[in-house]
Amino acid sequence: MELPVGYRFKPTDEELVFHYLINKACNRALPAQAVKEITARDLYLKHPKCSGSTMRKKNMAKKIPRKQKETLP
Repeated sequence: MELPVGYRFKPTDEELVFHYLINKACNRALPAQAVKEITARDLYLKHPKCSGSTMRKKNMAKKIPRKQKETLP
């Protein structure tokens, strides 16, 4: 299963509990094969500044002054 470009994963609390956490606790398969399980080791392997987080990049873009932004190609 492939997700479309720009897909955002923003589940409700109910969806997290009933579709993910209960299945995870009972060692059942996750509802979607496109969701990759991340271990604690994977999570803490890199420093947050080196993670390539899209949220971090998004926040950085907001800090560029408007005049400078308009002159960028």
